[in-house]
Amino acid sequence: MPRKSEMSWEPKPAFRWRKMFKGTMYRVSCAELGLPENQWTELDSVALANEWWRKRVSEISPTLPSPKKNEENVVVADLGFAEIAVPKSQAKSQQKKAEGLVADLLDELTDKPAAAFQIQTNIDRWIEVQLAEGLTPGRIAVNKHMLGFFAECLGKETDARKINENAWEQFYLFVLGRKEWKDNYRARIMATARSFLKRLYAKRVIDVLPRNLDENRIKKTVGKIKTVPTEDVKTFFKAAHGQTRLHVLLALNCGMNPKDIATLRQTEVDWTAGTITRKRSKTQDHDDVPEVTYSLWAETFRLLKKERSKEGEFVLLTKTGKPWIVDKLEGDKYCNSNSIASCYRWTSERAKVRITPKLLRATASTMLGSHASYKFYSQYFLGHSPRTIADKHYVVPNDSEFAEALRWLGKQFGVK
Repeated sequence: MPRKSEMSWEPKPAFRWRKMFKGTMYRVSCAELGLPENQWTELDSVALANEWWRKRVSEISPTLPSPKKNEENVVVADLGFAEIAVPKSQAKSQQKKAEGLVADLLDELTDKPAAAFQIQTNIDRWIEVQLAEGLTPGRIAVNKHMLGFFAECLGKETDARKINENAWEQFYLFVLGRKEWKDNYRARIMATARSFLKRLYAKRVIDVLPRNLDENRIKKTVGKIKTVPTEDVKTFFKAAHGQTRLHVLLALNCGMNPKDIATLRQTEVDWTAGTITRKRSKTQDHDDVPEVTYSLWAETFRLLKKERSKEGEFVLLTKTGKPWIVDKLEGDKYCNSNSIASCYRWTSERAKVRITPKLLRATASTMLGSHASYKFYSQYFLGHSPRTIADKHYVVPNDSEFAEALRWLGKQFGVK
């Protein structure tokens, strides 16, 4: 294998080489290099790729001449910024070394900046900051995954300072070209990359943001809210076994999703009054999100006391004493398991009714929204920050009235 590859290798399924040069990405596949399919490997193709790249450089930058002889009997490579001289007596043996040094200098000064300015280095640094800030492992894993597409498109070793309007548009077209992705997924990838560039600007890694940064946007699609008939909810509840029955009631009574249930703390339950007071797990650090007090139905409170963990921070654990949801990073590996969702799938099979925690949460909120007096508590029930002018300025949540609304909601599902 040559001493050094001059392009970056993309393995299966691409089987190609790429290189960012002066704001433009160049690619060449093993097929284009004329290699048979059984030789589509980095080792077999690197020499041809290097040769292809040198030809492309000569076409792109014809002002950079190849090594030549001068009158002083030395081999000279004039790069415009330096001259590399080798005695004529050693020219033949040193010619290839000189050419390699020329390539190294070109890479160093035009295409491979110091690590501090490389895209991948700054992605890794941002991930480290997010870990230190306490972002959830799931959120960090998603950000890292999505920024991986940004690095794939523009090149991991590309100088972030060279990301201009053309480079941003190139990434935009790259995302649009992935037809298998849904619009919401595409939009999130673009938003993550946009946040990354703004961070680089804030940290003075780059001095200028692309002028079209806020123009190339992909609109998210808002789907119709899905709910389930009350009878299906009752059927599902009857089919539920063990702690899953409590999980169903917490979704209907308190609008909890699996993460809320798995992270319910002992201190958030008033074991005398039968209430739960908390912010949603997802938005605990948001100042504008309300801390809601939920008055528990008698059956919800009975099961909660029955299933309560005797020790530890969290109220509910599995039979083996483990968390219901595991969400962690182990090095570069993201580990996630959701036993609550698994139990919902098993119960759906038994009940022959497909129910998810999100459906129960949406169904309960929608039902509150259908009531003439209690509809103002629909968003409050979900733990969302106020959105409308009325919610922000005219509707003050009242705990006693909200408790009445929850009692009415329980009756609709046949629960007291």
